[in-house]
Amino acid sequence: MDEAGTYLRTWQRKIDQAQSFVPREVFVGLLLIRAVSLSCFPPGRSTLEEAPCPESLVTDLWERLVHMPDAKLADAVLNILASLQEKLPFVQELMDTKRFTSSNMLMLRKLVEMFSTIPCAPLLSRRALEQTVKRAMAKHIDKGATYSAPAALVRSLGPVLNPKGGAAYELHGELLESAPEAGGNARKADGAFTALCWMDSLLRGEGAVTENPPANPIGEKRLEWGNWDHVVANPPFNVSHWHDDRREPRDKRWDYGVPPGTNANFAWLQYCLAGLRQEGKAAVLLPVSTLIGTDPREQDIRINMVESGVVEAVITFPPGLLFDSRVPFCLWLLDKARRNTPDAPVLFVDAGRMEPKLCKNAPEEAYSRVMQLVMDFRNEGESTSDWSGVATRKEIAAAEYGLSPHLYIRSRRTHWLSEEGSVSSWDDCLEKLKQCRGYEALLACLEIWGRERPCVWQKAPLTALYTIFGGVAVSGDAFGDGVPFLDVKTIIRSPFLPGAFLRRVRLSADRQELYRIRRGDVIINRTSETLEALGLGCVALQDSEAVYTGFAKRLRPVRPDEIDPAYAAAYFRSGLYLSQIRENVPFIPVSRASLNNRHIARINMYYPPLERQQEIGEAFHAFIEWKNGSTPEAGKALTEVQTWFLQQAIDRPALSGAKTSTISEAL
Repeated sequence: MDEAGTYLRTWQRKIDQAQSFVPREVFVGLLLIRAVSLSCFPPGRSTLEEAPCPESLVTDLWERLVHMPDAKLADAVLNILASLQEKLPFVQELMDTKRFTSSNMLMLRKLVEMFSTIPCAPLLSRRALEQTVKRAMAKHIDKGATYSAPAALVRSLGPVLNPKGGAAYELHGELLESAPEAGGNARKADGAFTALCWMDSLLRGEGAVTENPPANPIGEKRLEWGNWDHVVANPPFNVSHWHDDRREPRDKRWDYGVPPGTNANFAWLQYCLAGLRQEGKAAVLLPVSTLIGTDPREQDIRINMVESGVVEAVITFPPGLLFDSRVPFCLWLLDKARRNTPDAPVLFVDAGRMEPKLCKNAPEEAYSRVMQLVMDFRNEGESTSDWSGVATRKEIAAAEYGLSPHLYIRSRRTHWLSEEGSVSSWDDCLEKLKQCRGYEALLACLEIWGRERPCVWQKAPLTALYTIFGGVAVSGDAFGDGVPFLDVKTIIRSPFLPGAFLRRVRLSADRQELYRIRRGDVIINRTSETLEALGLGCVALQDSEAVYTGFAKRLRPVRPDEIDPAYAAAYFRSGLYLSQIRENVPFIPVSRASLNNRHIARINMYYPPLERQQEIGEAFHAFIEWKNGSTPEAGKALTEVQTWFLQQAIDRPALSGAKTSTISEAL
């Protein structure tokens, strides 16, 4: 296959060069004819697995072109396309006579010769054609990424969008591409892109239409806006430069805001809504970044859509389901009948948490389980699984209109407290500790903490107890010598500021003083690949010469004697604190989790009287010191004991004995 791969790459370079010199319809038309001649999708067949074309058809289609005189070659191509049109209706998108008659005959002949070299071996021909289709689509959409959704997902949408019966219709990018221009700025489509979308579906062995075609498919240019009963759109992701920002498009379809010219994602959503009847429903597959994007125009559109009530449900899917990419994606379910009903709740589903896990070849039944949650929501008004949740407009507004499902799935908010693991009691803790050498010293600290200490816990916003300050940004050439530098890896790994540092950085005296770490400072990482590792605290037990990374936030105590530093180290690793991070920070797998000052302002700190803080802090500090010096074999047992200790020392008593502090009340 290495030799085959080399051949395909060489062949692709030639094709890429050639297609730049002929009209796109001509290129795609020849590609289609060659695909049919190789029996990759026979006319009248819906899948690759069905019987191949007769040999006579191969000869009739391709050999005629190979031996056709140059003067008659363009007409021959048009005649063959016309013969295919009955069985492959999308061919009509390519029937532009002017394109063929004006094409360079020399290049047309060269393309025929190149396509003739596509290997006849089924696997190689399939690969060659798939690559050519994908590359042609990518060039057409101006840096947008076109991904193929699973046919099983598309079919499962039929009952959701059209409960009375009918088929779901998968469309790639025809909607925006074929839409009439209202402001003169949207790019006109050529029919070749529609044909490429259909060819892509057929090459995958999946017909774009399931069962009977719907009455109002998106791609029908003859349809007027506002006439569609239901829509399934699978547009290219993140299409850039789709209109000129210097001329703002004045389009009647921008009911919720003018989308940015640098990204068409929210144009797709609004086109779908504008095309629906008053009772119409739409399903639009888009990148998960649309749920939490920070572009001001996109944010405004997302807010307006939520406020109007047209967003019925948001479903996120895990990576690995798309035919040609591991990019995670989401499904927007829109219901125009809900318009002007701002109190209507929204369903949020995290399909990545369902069991058994969704995979690339998952059957339609698996996707139907996801869609059943939507049907249950319509009937009962609530979620019916532990991987879905329902939120009101006020709740969504409180989360700054982030539409990431994890913000609204209640089970995720409390599982950290209900999961006991293998350590559920003091006796279990002792058994775990006995697996490790020298546990007696730690046991003494834990016993001090374990004494009964009835007390009232306080609760206050972090912003009432700490001031927030960003970290130092430095260039790479500043590292080498200088003052100690606290990096993100050390923050995540160590609850306490270490005595030695691996990196040093050169800073001016003023900047050293500005970013120097003092006793009681809590340094938290503000960015991470996962929510679980976001916002972890590294606490200084004494003043230090070290400065900290720009990928962190510094929390400096307002009243240093109110919060014990060692207790703070324990709290910023507790389930109670981390659960608040998960509740308040929008996160989707396609991007890094990011913590800003607004998120921090919504997080509370729970703390007992200072004496009790010191007992908890001393036990936690002793545990961490002992854990750092233990053998790797003891690591798992110690991690389980640490989780149990934090639950018993902080999480449970804080939630059962907390009251709002005077500080919080003053705010």
